[in-house]
Amino acid sequence: LIPEHIKKLIDWNGPNDPLRKQFVYDQREDIHSPGESDDPLREAEHSPVPGLIHKYRNRVLWLVTDRCPVHCRFCFRRCRGAQADEPGLAEESGRKKVLEYVKSHEEIEEVILSGGDPFMLEPGLLQTILLELAAIPHVRMLRIHSRLPIAAPGSLSAKMIDALKTNKVLRIVLHINHPSEISSEFVELAKILREQGTLLLAQTVLLAEVNNDLEVLCLLFLELSTLGIQPYYLHELDPVTGSGHFRVSREAAMMLY
Repeated sequence: LIPEHIKKLIDWNGPNDPLRKQFVYDQREDIHSPGESDDPLREAEHSPVPGLIHKYRNRVLWLVTDRCPVHCRFCFRRCRGAQADEPGLAEESGRKKVLEYVKSHEEIEEVILSGGDPFMLEPGLLQTILLELAAIPHVRMLRIHSRLPIAAPGSLSAKMIDALKTNKVLRIVLHINHPSEISSEFVELAKILREQGTLLLAQTVLLAEVNNDLEVLCLLFLELSTLGIQPYYLHELDPVTGSGHFRVSREAAMMLY
């Protein structure tokens, strides 16, 4: 389940390699600590229609696919399981319900596409989704959250990049946690996306043994800024089942902040 691009970046002779820590199974995942949950963000409680999460008044998050290019060991949806038959994903029947909900709630100004990873869809389907959302007058902004440009940059085709064209503001939030994830292939892809006018942001999860270090975070944010990618989120780890070994204490996190 590790793409070839990531395999080449991992130092397989280094047991403490930050990429190895993120993507290779660790037996500590079998330890279930108090306070952990299979749904730590309580997304199920905020899902008015299948696949759509409406936690904040003016924005919704749409899980358009359950597929991802890489399986992060700390992912807060790691317990979600295969949802391939769920109608709230990108299939036409589920898509209709989501669009009807968004249209009927004029307070929704932004729609975030997530999953899984939206770039795992066929380009034509992703383009259809973006166009359908852009046609809703009160939806002012669109956002795509993705790990694919880091995990498998070569798989983002010219056809997919062309599918991103829309008359609404589109932001792509890239999930990247460590400077060693920044490859030459990723740098080239970021340049292409930036040149076509896409706003690039980055989200980072604070992870023990990976990036809970001031120098590492400063280098990461400097490298991203140099590439025209705005550091946007630094997340505290969500307490998903089996993720305790990645947790950074609140006190340590605030010290780093």
